[in-house]
Amino acid sequence: QFLLHGKQLPEEVLMQPEWLKDAALVRTMRPLLNRWLGGFGDALTSGAGEDSTPQAVSRIDDLTEEWRFRLQANDLVMHRTRFIDRPRAVRIVSIGDENGSRVAEVKFFKPSAADGLPSAGALPSFSWEVVHLSAVPLRQFYPLLQEEHGCAHILRAGLAIRDDGARAVLQRPRSVRVQPQCTKGHLLKPEEAKWFSFVQPKTCTVCRNVVGTHEVTHTCAQCDFVLCSSCRHSAAQLPCGGAFSDVLSPDLARAFLGNEDWLTYKAQVYFVKADHNSMGFLDKPKARRVDNRLAAELGVKPLGDSELVQALKEASGALELSESAFQHFFSSAVTRALARLEAGKLWRPKRRGSRR
Repeated sequence: QFLLHGKQLPEEVLMQPEWLKDAALVRTMRPLLNRWLGGFGDALTSGAGEDSTPQAVSRIDDLTEEWRFRLQANDLVMHRTRFIDRPRAVRIVSIGDENGSRVAEVKFFKPSAADGLPSAGALPSFSWEVVHLSAVPLRQFYPLLQEEHGCAHILRAGLAIRDDGARAVLQRPRSVRVQPQCTKGHLLKPEEAKWFSFVQPKTCTVCRNVVGTHEVTHTCAQCDFVLCSSCRHSAAQLPCGGAFSDVLSPDLARAFLGNEDWLTYKAQVYFVKADHNSMGFLDKPKARRVDNRLAAELGVKPLGDSELVQALKEASGALELSESAFQHFFSSAVTRALARLEAGKLWRPKRRGSRR
């Protein structure tokens, strides 16, 4: 239409060759932008090896990956191969493993050609066929939410709180047990004691006890994280997937409150994940995301704005939380949530658009 009507080409079209020249700069800046902005998580779900370091960390209120690891056969989900594709509702037939990645077989209804020409004012009548797809990566699945018809959304904690189906999936046991990790999510590797261990003994990061000279530990060299054999055993004894579980259940929360060492570890995990851009502190919006996640995991009502401000001031005296102040904030939040559950105050949020 630009040639036919004599219109000027838009400025953004004329600038595209210049943007292409800057592609190298974008590639150079991408790791820094990912670290600053967070929320992408591509490296976390792309099937990278164990030694790879994620270039981006999903926000703490993003429960999509946790939800995917709990999917089962017969679940209804939204499927989208690419971001530009229109999502469709599919039913999972089975879930398996292919080359180290979890994949699923799904089936769905697909309209075929219309049955004849419709009469005036009538809608066309389609024939439907059942289509099967195999080897579908689970990272292409999104929750079929009650409030978002026909859309494929990542599962934010705020949506999980209001959606009974999403919360029911999150409450299931994880299909694959989480392996021991440091507080930054790096997998720990076994390491046998060296001959010079008696000269430079290691200290367990969790219990802070000196590791025995002949003891096999699990470590993260990048973060200088050490896990002794005793703590590794105690982590596996905790309920609902153990200390390294990616979702906090009420039973696991009670176990953490009864174990100061693992409570400190879990608070550090939440702090690191909430501080996705590595600022070294949590402001009010980040603290809100933590509270939303805890509310979605434990099934309680999130704090109101004034309640959140009060909780921040009780923990740090300000509206920002250092890592040490977050320990108090996290412990208080878990204690408060469990008290509400034990008092029978289960929260059933009102769905948007519903009537009383």
